[in-house]
Amino acid sequence: DCIWNAKMCIQSQLKNLLILVVLISIVSSCSDDNNNNDTGDELLADIQGVWQLNSEEGDINYIQVDNQIVNNYDYMGDDFDEGPECYEYSRSEILSIEGNEVTFMIDDDPEDTVTVRVSVSNNVLSVSQTLGGSQFTELFNRSNKNVDTFTPICEDSDF
Repeated sequence: DCIWNAKMCIQSQLKNLLILVVLISIVSSCSDDNNNNDTGDELLADIQGVWQLNSEEGDINYIQVDNQIVNNYDYMGDDFDEGPECYEYSRSEILSIEGNEVTFMIDDDPEDTVTVRVSVSNNVLSVSQTLGGSQFTELFNRSNKNVDTFTPICEDSDF
């Protein structure tokens, strides 16, 4: 799928990884900050909902946390992706939360996992990951959008 534009594909994959990492890290940092007997379920409840990427590059991207699943909706028709007017959808499962590090599975492949550092403050999620010796951080703002409005979902043939 990345043959059409390798640079944008890599940026998109990094962005998707950071989004998932942020969500997982939020859960982890909540447990560290609270330092109480909250269960993982209670912490996940704190980050349930929809978050919008805070992008200076014009990238329109939302993540939804629903239990241990992170749904990503990346609008391809924005100034960043310059693609068709549809949302690229991906789903990841949160595998573990340790401290402020969240590990999740990508594309339902248990061999393909990513670990990120996450923190939350004032309805802003911060997701960080080190790749190739460089640190990448993405910020997301809590959103009141409904994921049912993220239509149409892109088909493979759109690319």
